[in-house]
Order: sequence, then structure tokens, then C-alpha cells
Amino acid sequence: MSRLDELRQRKSVKWRRFAEDVIPMHVAEMDFPLSPAIKNSLIEMIENDDLGYAYPLDELGQSFSSFSDRHWGFLPKSEMVFPVTDVGVAGVELLRALVPGGGRVLVNSPIYASFRKWISESKSQIIDAPLRLVENSWVLDLDQIEQRFKEGVDVYLLCSPHNPVGAAHSKEDLISIADLAERYSVTVLADEIHAPLTHSSARFIPFASVSEQAREVGITITSSSKSFNTAGVKGGLMSFESEALKNRAMEKLPMAVPYRTSILGIASMIASYAESDQWLGETVARIESNFKLLNTLLEDKPWVETYNQNATYLAWLNLEGLGIDNPASEILDKGRVSLVAGSDHSIDDKGYLRFARMNIGTYPEIIEQAIERINALAQTR
Repeated sequence: MSRLDELRQRKSVKWRRFAEDVIPMHVAEMDFPLSPAIKNSLIEMIENDDLGYAYPLDELGQSFSSFSDRHWGFLPKSEMVFPVTDVGVAGVELLRALVPGGGRVLVNSPIYASFRKWISESKSQIIDAPLRLVENSWVLDLDQIEQRFKEGVDVYLLCSPHNPVGAAHSKEDLISIADLAERYSVTVLADEIHAPLTHSSARFIPFASVSEQAREVGITITSSSKSFNTAGVKGGLMSFESEALKNRAMEKLPMAVPYRTSILGIASMIASYAESDQWLGETVARIESNFKLLNTLLEDKPWVETYNQNATYLAWLNLEGLGIDNPASEILDKGRVSLVAGSDHSIDDKGYLRFARMNIGTYPEIIEQAIERINALAQTR
């Protein structure tokens, strides 16, 4: 049985959304085996018949704080870490709590597509300060961010590291954002779910670590689910450094928010943060190798442009050379490879029309097959 045939036995949306002749490289799930520590933790829970309602365990904050300290040199306040169903629920509920009647929420396009849904669900208005392309890297545009703050922003939804471009923001930029947020009374909601997948070419800087101002204006939302591939067991967390900001948010959050997390989700997060460092290191190395492979396969292809990416397993591709809008649609229909359309990462479906996001958290032979299919399609144009 081929690797693809083996993977097609799975029941997740990645493997069931499209027909079996499609190579799925859209939704952000990895194809690698789970960390042994996570498997053992979940099996132990089942063998102990321990599948009751979740409780906000102290071990979650302690394991997350220790993980952050080991990997990034920052020790979050473990007593101010709270479980949530997932990062999406954290985003929506915190936006509702911070701006109960709806407000103005800043993003940096190309954005994680679900940010639009979070903002819409919370009855808020999306505001954009697009990333800038400097040489071959996407970076924050601090001048535009400050201008948007001046015009009126309630919450800045910061994606760090950035999905889909894989940018690991600099400490200097994060310090500037914290200063601006304090000056203009903006709360920074830092989605740091991809942080453990920062490549060896870069360093991840937690927003809350950069200054006292950042700790006063920032809330971190994250989960082990992306980096350790456990989205289906449903668990995330929100982390505060400011008692005042915690009280402001928690007073408005529904009491049930921490308890709606899955008990298996909490167990998997604890096992991820406390016992899976070796697995994570090996996985990041695999992802870095996959990026090298992808760039080698594409380096002589006139139909695509790639960028410097320092985090995640998501490749941001400029497919301008194909000469069509929404190339992801044609690649799916005719090449039988599923990508995420670039327009999904704009704020209104009108931007990044000739871009696409590709998930390369898979095996080299699958990446090679996908590029062969897309290149064959390109030759027909």
C-alpha cells in the first residue's frame, strides 16, 4: 500500500473532503505520526475510563509556562493560563468580551482565513494593515499599523508567527507594536499557535516577553494542536500577564468557556508541552527539509515564486506565472491537488487572487507528486 493510500484511511477533513484522486494540501493538518507521549497520555485516559468533563488543571499552565521558558526564555504566569475549546473559540469569545458591541479589529493581510470568520462572528469590523514585501520576506508595516491605530482600532489580532507567510516577527517590531498599542489604547490578541514550528533559521519571540507594555496590553491565545497535530481532541489556552486585563476579559467571558474544553484536549496539551520536545525537534527538522525540497523543485519553474519563510509548514506561493485568477481552483479541477486560494487570505476575497497556500507537513514523495501534477498543468497553459 502506498503512503497516500495509507493516509486515505484517516477520517479527518483533510482526507475526506475531496475525492480520492486528489492530493490534499489545503487544511493545516500534518501527516506525521503523533508524539509517543501524546499517544500514551490519551490511551491512559481511555484505559482509566477518564472521559468526564474537563477541569482547568494547574498542570496545563505549569507545562505551558515551562515549555515557553525552555524554548523561548520566557516564563508566563502559569496561574493566569486558562483552557479553551480551541484557539478559534478563544478568539471569538475574547473579541466579544473586549468589544461587547462590536468594534474595529486590525489584521495584517494576507491573513489566516479564519480571522475573518472570528471578526464577523463577534460582530466587529475588519481593518487591514497589509504586510510589506522587503526583498523576499514579508514583514509588518509599522507605519500602516500606527496609522490604523490613529484612525481607531479596538483590538489588534496579531498572527505570530504569521500564517500563511511564515514570518517570525522581530523583537524590535513587537516592542514597537506594544508601545503603539499602549499609546492608542489597543488590546493585542496574539495568536501564537504556530510558535513551536519556528525554523532553525529564525527565533520566535513571544509578544508578552518583549516589554512591560506588551504584558499590559497583550493576551496570548495558543494551543499545542497545530504543532503537535492534535486539532481533533479540542484544546487551546489563553494566557494573561496583566491582572487588570485578565479581570476585564474574564468578567465578560461566559463562565463555561474553560469547561467546554475536551478533557482529552487538556491531556494532549500537557503531554505536548511537558514530554514531546524530542518529537518536536525532529518534526521541525522534517519541515525544514521539506521546504528545501519544495524550493529545489520550484526553483526553475517560471510559473511560481516562493518567499523566505521561517515558521510553519505552510508555503505561500505566488502563481502569477500561470496567468489566471484563483489558480487554486484550476489546480484542483485539472491537477487534482487541493490548495487554499490566496483570496481566502484577503479581507474581502478580492486580494491575492493569484496566490495560494500549500501545506507541506507531509512526506517528500507526496510533495514531489503534487508539484509534478501542477507543473504538468502549467505546461498546458
